[in-house]
Amino acid sequence: MLKITTNDPHKVTKLVNIFRYLKNVVTDINLIFSKKGLYFQGMDDSHVSLIELSLDRGWFNTFSIGLDENDNTNNAENDVSLGVNCEMIFTIMNFWTEGYNMEIFTEKPDKLSFKFSGEKKITRLYEIPLMNIEHELIDIPNNDADALIIIGSTEFKTMVNELATFGDTIIIKNVDDEETYLVLESSGELGAIKIKIKEGDIIEYTEKQPGYFRLGYGTKFIITSCDFHKISDEINLHICNKNNPLKLEYLLGGNKDNYLRLFVAPKIDID
Repeated sequence: MLKITTNDPHKVTKLVNIFRYLKNVVTDINLIFSKKGLYFQGMDDSHVSLIELSLDRGWFNTFSIGLDENDNTNNAENDVSLGVNCEMIFTIMNFWTEGYNMEIFTEKPDKLSFKFSGEKKITRLYEIPLMNIEHELIDIPNNDADALIIIGSTEFKTMVNELATFGDTIIIKNVDDEETYLVLESSGELGAIKIKIKEGDIIEYTEKQPGYFRLGYGTKFIITSCDFHKISDEINLHICNKNNPLKLEYLLGGNKDNYLRLFVAPKIDID
């Protein structure tokens, strides 16, 4: 029997927002519960964007994938992979309100259940059907980024929304300027926008591989990546200048194994 719980209000909010916006990236997904923790990986229909979640078992108050619901140990021989529809999870998460804890569990072999409960709160129970999803996990290479930018997630979302007003491609480039680290720009029939990011605008900027880069990404995929901005105050942008995907990373606390990552492939031809 599977049973995981989280009572920390900040963690519950993070989990709710992850599940709530998952449908914007993928239609269906396998939730993988293992001795290490919770993991999922999925790609959008156009194969431009990939999402990856990793939460170790210590991130939760209870994490049991064994046969005994009272045994909070890893006594399952194999991983538990449960296929679910993301639209159904979105529907359930929209019923959650602040003050509720979350429990995810299985009682029936073909259903996944969610329980919202809390002090002076009416307990709510939901269940959704499990699906057989054929999906092989992709071995994601750990490529060294040419540049790492750490910036406030809400501030970055605001900039992306402004860029989206003008075009369907967001250009990210570095410049040879002592004051400006990075430039974000977009253009279209309605005009153009250029945002110059200086030292004081960001939390950290590191060029691991010095050199000029100018890369373009589909605006809608960057917008989708920013939908998760509430799960962390910061977003890490790992930029590669070798036609490798842009990695947008939200760290979820505890240790380096707790994260949500989105990968967006660059456009090949940009003006």
